[in-house]
Amino acid sequence: MPVAEIAIAQSFAGSGLGSLVLPTLRKFLYCIELVRGKHAGTEELNSNLDGLKALLRDTEGNGGSQTLTIMRRNLTELRYRTEAAVDAASIHLAHAQDPGCRDALQVRPQHWNLLPPARSPTTSRPRRDVEPPDDRARSCGASAAAENRHVADVIADAVLVGTDAPRKALFDLLVPAGEQRPRLDLIAVAGESGVGKTVLTRDVYEDRKVKACFDCHVWVAMDVALTDKQFLTKVVSLLYGETNRNLPRGIDKMEVQQLRLQIHAQLVSRRYIIVLDNLNKRDEELTLFLEHALPKDSYARVIFTTLIPDFQPPSSHNLTTIDLKRLSPEEATLHFCRSTFEAEECPTHLRDLAREIVELCEGLPFVIAVVGGLLSKRERSDEEWGRFLAELRRRGNIGVVTAVLAMSINDLEAKHKNCLLCFGIFPRGCAVTSANLIRVWIAEGFVEAEQGVAEAERPLEDIANGYLEELRQRRVIQQAESYDYGRTKSWKVHDVIHQALVAIAEEENFSTISMRHSVLKYRNIRRLSVQDTMEEFPQSVSFKRLRTLFIFKQISNMPRIFPSKKTLRALNLEGARIDRFPKEIESLIFLRYLNLRNTKISELPNSLKNFKFLQTLDLKGTCLSKLPNEILELNSLRHLLVYHYDTAESPPLINGVKVPKGIGKLKELQTLSVVDADNDGDIVEELKHLSQLRRLGIVKLRAADASKLLVFVPGMRHLSSVSLTLSSVDDQPLSLQDLAASRCLKRLYVRGELQTLPTSFSSLKNLVRLRLRGCQLREDLFRVLEGLQSLAELSLIQAYDGEQLVSKQGGFPKLKILDLDQLDNLINVTVEGAMPGLEKLIIRNCEKLKTVPLGIMRLTNLKELHLFEMPENFLSKLSGGEDCDKVKHVEYICYYKQGVPRKIPSSRHPGIRIREETAISQLPSTDPTRKGKEIAEEPPEEIKLVTAEARNKSSLEIFTEEFLEIVKGSKISYADITVGLSNPMEGPGYATAEHGNN
Repeated sequence: MPVAEIAIAQSFAGSGLGSLVLPTLRKFLYCIELVRGKHAGTEELNSNLDGLKALLRDTEGNGGSQTLTIMRRNLTELRYRTEAAVDAASIHLAHAQDPGCRDALQVRPQHWNLLPPARSPTTSRPRRDVEPPDDRARSCGASAAAENRHVADVIADAVLVGTDAPRKALFDLLVPAGEQRPRLDLIAVAGESGVGKTVLTRDVYEDRKVKACFDCHVWVAMDVALTDKQFLTKVVSLLYGETNRNLPRGIDKMEVQQLRLQIHAQLVSRRYIIVLDNLNKRDEELTLFLEHALPKDSYARVIFTTLIPDFQPPSSHNLTTIDLKRLSPEEATLHFCRSTFEAEECPTHLRDLAREIVELCEGLPFVIAVVGGLLSKRERSDEEWGRFLAELRRRGNIGVVTAVLAMSINDLEAKHKNCLLCFGIFPRGCAVTSANLIRVWIAEGFVEAEQGVAEAERPLEDIANGYLEELRQRRVIQQAESYDYGRTKSWKVHDVIHQALVAIAEEENFSTISMRHSVLKYRNIRRLSVQDTMEEFPQSVSFKRLRTLFIFKQISNMPRIFPSKKTLRALNLEGARIDRFPKEIESLIFLRYLNLRNTKISELPNSLKNFKFLQTLDLKGTCLSKLPNEILELNSLRHLLVYHYDTAESPPLINGVKVPKGIGKLKELQTLSVVDADNDGDIVEELKHLSQLRRLGIVKLRAADASKLLVFVPGMRHLSSVSLTLSSVDDQPLSLQDLAASRCLKRLYVRGELQTLPTSFSSLKNLVRLRLRGCQLREDLFRVLEGLQSLAELSLIQAYDGEQLVSKQGGFPKLKILDLDQLDNLINVTVEGAMPGLEKLIIRNCEKLKTVPLGIMRLTNLKELHLFEMPENFLSKLSGGEDCDKVKHVEYICYYKQGVPRKIPSSRHPGIRIREETAISQLPSTDPTRKGKEIAEEPPEEIKLVTAEARNKSSLEIFTEEFLEIVKGSKISYADITVGLSNPMEGPGYATAEHGNN
C-alpha cells in the first residue's frame, strides 16, 4: 500500500469512515500519478475527474468529522486544479502545429504545474505553486424592472399564521375607516430576523382594497449594493411602468437631484404608497428622499420593514411602529404542520417529536418553515425524526437559527449545496433571474449530466431547473419576482440564510465578499464578490486560484488582477461605466461566463476568438450593432444575448445585431437574441442548423424569409420562445400556417402584418404566452385562439381590425391575463361562458368599444380591471350606468388618462374612487440637443405647470414652492426643466416582455 494510502487509512482508524473513503481514494491516487506524468493522455485525466468527484460525493453528510472536513477541502482544491490542468491541455492541443504529431497528443509537463507537487501526508514542507510559463499563455493568443410586478415574496408559499392583529393594524393605517386626510405618514414594521416582516407587509400591500386606495404603488427591496442613484432610478421606473408609459429620455444620465424631481412630478396631487423593504440604516439620501422627492399634500404612506425596534427615520413626519412578535406554541405548531405536511395536523405517531422540534424553533416562522422543508424530504418515522431531534439538540449551543440553517444546508447534496452557496455571491436582498443563476451554475461545473442520458436529450439547463425546484421545496430559496401569468422570473434567499451562506462560504473557502483580508488570504480565494468601494480593492495581489469574480459596483476602470489570472471561469461586470472591451479581459481564455450587460461597449476585439470555453456572452443593453467574424470560433457558446431598446420611439423599438455568415456553425447555441436580419434571407438558412436553440429573437425580417424560418421551427424540438419582428419596408403579410406543427413552443411574439390566423394554430397545445402586434387581422381572433389549451396570457396590440371578438362556452380554459390595446374598430367583446380563470383584464385605447365585455359578470375570478384612454360613453356606462353592476364583483378597477389615474364621475363601484386629479407630466429629457427648446431661459417664477382639465390650485401652489426650492439648491439650470402635459404612451412592458431580462 502506498505511503499516502497508509497514512490516510491510519487517520480514519476507528472512525468507521475508512471503508467509505479508501476505495475511491485509490482511484484518486492514480489520478495524482497521472497528472504528475506517469501516464499520458488528456482523455484519461478527464475521465478520472469523475473518480475525484465520486470521492467528494461519498464524503457528503459526514460534516461532524474534522478530519473528513479537512480532507474534503483539500480534495476540492485538487479537483479545481485538475480541471484547470485539463483546460490548459485542451488549449494546447487545439493550438498544436501538427495535429498528428504524437507530442501534440501528450500532456505537456508545464500544465501540471497548476497542481500541487506530490509529497507525503506527514510532510510539513510548504507548497510551491508555479504559474504556467508566459510563453505558454502567449501561444494561445492575447486574449431596472420596468414593470412593478406582483411579487410572491414568501417562504415556500406558506400561509400566514398568527398575524391577524398586526395585519389589521397595518391595513387600518393604509385604509382608515374615517376621513382620509391628505398627508404623508410613515409606518415602520419592525422585528427580529425571521418573524415575517416582509411576508406580512407584502400580503397587505397586495390586498386589492389597499391597491384601490392609492394611485401609485412602489415596492423597493433595499439591498446593500443599491446606490442612491440606482434607488431613485428604480422608483422612477416603477412609477412610469405602472402607468403604462416610456421612461423619460436620458434617465441614465440624470443626477440624483433630477431623479428626485422626476419622482416628485409623478406623485404630486396623487395618492401613493411606497414600501422600502429591509431598510436598516438612516442616511442622508433617505432624508433627501423623504423631504424633497415626496409631496406632502397628498394622501400617502411610506412603509419601512426594519430590524431596528426603535427605527426613527430622519424626518419630521408622523411615524407609527408595528412590532412583530414570535408565534405562540399553538400558532407555531400550525405553521409547522402546514410547512411539513401541507396539512393542519401532524400524524399521530409523530406528534410528541413534532412538539419538541417546534419548541426548539422558538416561535420563529422562518426557522419553522426551513425545518418543515427539511423534514418534508425525510422519512416520516420515529427513528428518522428522533435522529433529527437529537442532532438539533446537539447543535443547540450555537443558537437555533444557526443550527437549523447548518443542518438544512449540510443536508443538501454537494451539487445542490454549491448552487445554494452561489446566492452568497450576490448582495443581500438581491433578486437573481433563473436564467442567470443557471448559467453561472453551469459555468462553475455544479450541474451534473445524468448518467446514460445524452445532453441533447436532457440539457444541463433542464437539470439545473430541477436543482432550483429542490431548493425551493426545502424552503431555502424563495420566489422574488414572477410574471403576471405565473412563471417565476427571479429568486432570492432570506437575509438570515444569506448571512449563513456567506459565513459557510468563507469557512469552506468557497467565496468571500470581504475586502479586508490579508494578502495571503486573497491568494487562496476561489470566488470574489466585490460589493465595497474599489478604493479598498488590493491592486497588487495575485489571485492565483480565482475562478469567479462578480463586481457589483459601477466601476470605471478595471482592477489590475486580470493579467495575473488565467483560470477565471465567470466574470460579471454588469453596469460598469466602460465604453470599450477591456484589454485586461482578453487574456482570460478559460472564461465560461462573461456578463457585460448595460455597459457602453460598441465593438468586440479580434481576440474574442480565444475564448474557446465561453458558454454565456451577455451583452444586452450595450451599443453593439454587429458581431465580428471571430464569434464563429466560440464553439462552446450556449447563450448569446446582444440587443438594446431605442426608447426614443413609441413604443420602444428593439435593436438587434448583425451576425456574420456562418452563425449556424455554433451548434451548442440555445439562446440567440436578438438577430438583425437586415432584410437578408441568408441568415434564415443559417438558423436552421442550430438544432439546440431554445430561445430565438430576430428583427427586420422579410415575410418571405420568415415563412422559410417557420417551416423548420417545428423540427427544432427544444425551441420554446420565438420573437419575430417583420421588416418595415416589406409590404408582404406573413403566414403562420407552418408554425402550427410546433409542439414545444411556449412563448410567441409576432410584430408585423399577418395574412390570417390558420385554424390549425390552436394545435399549439403548450403555448403559454402570445403577443400579436400590428398584425392587421380581420377575422375573429378569438375563434382560433380560444382552443389554445395552455394559454395563460394573451396580448392583442393593433392586431385586429374587426368589430367583434366572441369566445364561446369553454374557450380559453387557462387564460389569466387578457390585454386589448389599440383595436380601433372594435365595438363589442363577448366572453359568455369562456375564460373561467381570467384574473386580469386590460383595455387600452379602444375608441369604439361601447361596453365592458358581455359575460363579464360570469368571470368570477376576475380581480383587476385596468382601463387606459377609453372613450367617454364607455366610462359613463361603467361609472353610473348599465355596466356598473356588471363589474361590482371586481375588487380593483383603475382608469388612467394621459398616464394619470382619473376620476370616473358618479361611480357607485367601491373600487373606483371619486376625486379630482391633476395631471402632471414627466420632466424633460436630459438630451443636450433638446435643452432649452421647450422653455427658454426664464426666471424661476415663470416656470409653467401645465395641468389636465381638473385642476387643484392649492396642490399646484404647494408643488411650485417645493419645486423651486429644490431647483435653487441644485445645479440644474432652468433651461433644463420643463413640466408639460404627458402623452399617453405604451409602457416598457411591451418591449421587455418579448425578450425578457434573461
